[in-house]
Amino acid sequence: MKKKVIKEINPSTNNGVRSKWLIDLSKTLRDNALVHTTQLSSDGIDKLYVCFKDNKRVEWMAKVYETKIVELLKEEKLANKQKVLEHFGNFAFEDFNKYLVSLPASATDFFNKIISHEVKVSTDSNNPIDIIDKYKETGFPEVVELINFLLKRGYYIEYFNGEDVKLQKNLTEVHFINYENRQRLCIHDDDEGEEETVVILELMGKLFEKYGYKRGKGIRDKNGMYLEYQDEWYKYI
Repeated sequence: MKKKVIKEINPSTNNGVRSKWLIDLSKTLRDNALVHTTQLSSDGIDKLYVCFKDNKRVEWMAKVYETKIVELLKEEKLANKQKVLEHFGNFAFEDFNKYLVSLPASATDFFNKIISHEVKVSTDSNNPIDIIDKYKETGFPEVVELINFLLKRGYYIEYFNGEDVKLQKNLTEVHFINYENRQRLCIHDDDEGEEETVVILELMGKLFEKYGYKRGKGIRDKNGMYLEYQDEWYKYI
């Protein structure tokens, strides 16, 4: 069987945005009748700017995040007739997309009906320097060492939410997950048998054992769900 190959996104393109979903979305939305501009963010956060005018000719900006949350800003006129964009609310992408597809007369009327669905926008940077600094502050030298090592090996940071981080190179994924009472290191490639995964399993295992992590023991909870996997490392605090 032919081996599946996934081309890694070059960090120098797409303004450094890593999310394939956002990159594809930026192209898709260009065909929408209301949208006149799409721009991938260059500030270290996986984000897409979408500028559009509703059927009332009011200008809007949508900041679409990888978490599928959309921050909406609406054009407002000041007393001196100057126009500014002011925060209108945060919405699920599903609702935002529903608006673009249905093309109702007024975006204001449409989103006012679902303003109670407002959700928090995550603006954590995926800039490696910022992430490493955060782990230094919270006392995880093993993760600092892990990130530095993997970045030099050609990995990129796929995901970071302030507590957990995921790095990836082709099919190989490295996750560090922080629970309330333990830390967990997970390395896999969805059973694709990547040579890189085999190497990293050995190297990362030795690194984390140095910091007091131990292999999982196949422990399940009372509902049969795994608390520990035998192919992962854990450290209890």
